[in-house]
Amino acid sequence: MVIARYYLARYAPEYGNRVKASRRNAVVALRKYRWPGNIRELENRLKKAIVLTEKTLLGPDDSTSRPTTCRPILPLAEAKEKFQRDYINEAWR
Repeated sequence: MVIARYYLARYAPEYGNRVKASRRNAVVALRKYRWPGNIRELENRLKKAIVLTEKTLLGPDDSTSRPTTCRPILPLAEAKEKFQRDYINEAWR
């Protein structure tokens, strides 16, 4: 995730931390999370992770919310059907 790498490179030196990157499973967790606060929430979470960690690589627990808040990625056909159903229900309101 390009934005996450940017924030790590920007804030790690600023906060005097040696974090270099995120582990692959952390990037997957970042992509799965919905980020209701958008880019600002991502920035704040990464700042917090940089300040609190003593590791050089961030893991999924360092930068994202609990796994219970991550929604699973649905198969395409199922996601399309869910979107259509939600769209029609919203249109009828």
